Amino acid sequence: MHFDEIEDVVGKFDEDDAVSIKECMQTIQSSSLHSGLALIESHISFLPDYTTCLEEAGIPLLEGLSLLRNAQVKIESIPGNL
Repeated sequence: MHFDEIEDVVGKFDEDDAVSIKECMQTIQSSSLHSGLALIESHISFLPDYTTCLEEAGIPLLEGLSLLRNAQVKIESIPGNL
């Protein structure tokens, strides 16, 4: 995940230089951001692959519908509120 790299770069800025830097640092350190990113990584990371498959020319209709049904099942099984 590239989050650690972003965190390293932002950490090099001086938060006294701008309010936006200070707010960015606070956001990066937020536990809700970390838990949100973990949720995305563990439950939604399949979407780009599914999208790529659906974009392929000539994909049979039944295969495309099956991908959509599988995506729906996975999304509905995500715990908590999104």
